[in-house]
Amino acid sequence: MLPKKRLRQFKLKPALSSTLNSLVFASNSNPATSDFKDYIMRDSKKFKTVDDYFDAQPEDTRKALIALRDCIYEAEPGAIEMVNYNIPAYALIEGGKRDHQIMIAGYKKHVGLYPHPTVMEQFDNQLSGYKKGKGSVQFPIDSPLPRQLIVRMVKYRIELLKNG
Repeated sequence: MLPKKRLRQFKLKPALSSTLNSLVFASNSNPATSDFKDYIMRDSKKFKTVDDYFDAQPEDTRKALIALRDCIYEAEPGAIEMVNYNIPAYALIEGGKRDHQIMIAGYKKHVGLYPHPTVMEQFDNQLSGYKKGKGSVQFPIDSPLPRQLIVRMVKYRIELLKNG
């Protein structure tokens, strides 16, 4: 059973606890849920800085995360680095809250980029070779990052933020 503190962090209702536990424990035999389990287990450590987060990752994941960060800084050199939801986040405008940030996260087999659903819609065709969610995309660690595509995605998000 997940502790109530963990449920609050993920903003889940206690009624979802048994379902979530099923996912976590089923992941021992189901590779489809292993990333979620890895995240839950890794999340037990609170990171104070992005460097702390990077240092806690396996070498290949750390290198991919640094490359993602470099893409964000190439698109917006003034991005403000922080930890939000216990993962690296980059505010694209001064004082940027969650909707003004792009987040990244490292996993065992991929790194995640969380630009915003509007960005994902705009670049859907160009991301067709990657696993995607409503506001996220996964880049496998064993493949080169599409750096120029990532830079264009970040620039698009900045343009949306500046033009309201």
